[in-house]
Amino acid sequence: MALYGLVFVSIGVGGIKCCIAAFGVDQLIGNDQNVTSTQVHVFFSTFYFSIHLGVFFGMITSPIINKILLYSGHNVNEYVIRFGMVVITMAISISVFVCGTPYYLFRKSLPNILPKMIKCILFSLWKQLTSPCKETKNEHWLEMGKTSFPNDIINDTKKTLHMLCLYIPLSIFWSLFDQQHTTWIFQASRTSDHLFGLPFSVYMLQVINPLLVLFTIPFMDRIVYPYLKSHKLFKFPLKRMLLGGSIAGIAFIFAGCLEMCLEVCELRT
Repeated sequence: MALYGLVFVSIGVGGIKCCIAAFGVDQLIGNDQNVTSTQVHVFFSTFYFSIHLGVFFGMITSPIINKILLYSGHNVNEYVIRFGMVVITMAISISVFVCGTPYYLFRKSLPNILPKMIKCILFSLWKQLTSPCKETKNEHWLEMGKTSFPNDIINDTKKTLHMLCLYIPLSIFWSLFDQQHTTWIFQASRTSDHLFGLPFSVYMLQVINPLLVLFTIPFMDRIVYPYLKSHKLFKFPLKRMLLGGSIAGIAFIFAGCLEMCLEVCELRT
């Protein structure tokens, strides 16, 4: 049953995540084509802030409710409480979302350009391998397909391939990032349970992440990004993602060093 539940959760989350952000931007833009990139940035910052606010709220309320039920004599499993809260809140949110249907702006989906991009890549590669006239030094190999494909398809394909270079290590990143709920908790359980002389539960680590995100979003938007922009640094989102990924990589290095120190200490005992 647990496996079936995880399958349905993955399907539901996958269906929501790929649509909700784009749908929200459509409502923001509406019929007004003068919406600036700053307004879109504010929307995504607020959207991301709201998600982690809900995560933080759920993490601090479910243990409290569990303790209340335990002290009142009701022997209820903690997982039942957490999943039950999710089901109730999701039912309420979907109901509210459906009630606003008459006020939403629905845009027709644009034609899928993925087949054209694949054909452009294959055709350009074939031309590159078979043509006796190779491209010039300053010409991209996709330009070999300009005789059969419009410039917008070629340019979009170039941008997509550049993005794929960024997405290749993302799968590795997320496989490591999700270990904060498992491996990092186990790692913390092998260290001291006091922080600055105060008792500290290892399970509070899961609360720290959304709490730091809630602090970091306004801090970056109001202080860091304007400062970097004034010095013409990291002006584009991809460069900011590179900066964030580098900082996350440093965190993983610290975690790895800590793990090696713990293993050495365990061998000595």
